[in-house]
Amino acid sequence: MLKRKIELPPEHLYPADEWRIVEARYSDEFVGLTETVFSLGNGFVGARGSFEEGRPALVPGTFVNGFHETWPVMHAEGAHLSFAPRLPHAWHGLAFSLRFRGRQIRVRLTHDEESCLIEEGAPLEISVRGEPHLLSPGTTVAIKLTPP
Repeated sequence: MLKRKIELPPEHLYPADEWRIVEARYSDEFVGLTETVFSLGNGFVGARGSFEEGRPALVPGTFVNGFHETWPVMHAEGAHLSFAPRLPHAWHGLAFSLRFRGRQIRVRLTHDEESCLIEEGAPLEISVRGEPHLLSPGTTVAIKLTPP
């Protein structure tokens, strides 16, 4: 069994409050603690409480529970990238970047549209719900989605 001493943060930085979680002043020493304490989650999506600017952070990220099991998102089929996007009804959209065969690709998804942009790398043909689309560097391709 792992045994370690539990260190509570100083009360002058994190004063006790009956209804709120309060951070009176930022401290580099407690970044990991505050990322955990200020996380939001509902059992499906969890956003770690890190700075939106990116740094300083210990383990920044947004975590989606069961993302890989809930609906088909993308599959690398040989030299081909294929998407079958669907969002949960409660979500308004999703944006992410991925690296595929030396290309940096930015993807934005709403219920009505998927847009893709190659930020760096050579042109690439992808498939969205079985339909081929050619992505060229610097040009956003917007694909209207119809309900499956």
